[in-house]
Amino acid sequence: VIEEPHLNDVLQHALQTQASLDYLCPAVLEAITQKDDHVQMTYRDDKQSHTIPARVLVAADGTHSHTRQLLALPLEKNAYAQSA
Repeated sequence: VIEEPHLNDVLQHALQTQASLDYLCPAVLEAITQKDDHVQMTYRDDKQSHTIPARVLVAADGTHSHTRQLLALPLEKNAYAQSA
């Protein structure tokens, strides 16, 4: 078992040290527009709004996903009969 705060620290450090990634934190995703060959995301940092394109958008923000809400995707729940 890995406690969430420790996992978050490790993942943030790994992301921040990748030269090929732009680490945008803190930032708030404001809008997502789907295009034919990419998505366009608008986010706000401490100073202003920015728009960036991406070929792939990975949303891992949980059950109450802000990303899913921006895309107007329905919530799908499955009962797996498991517990931790």
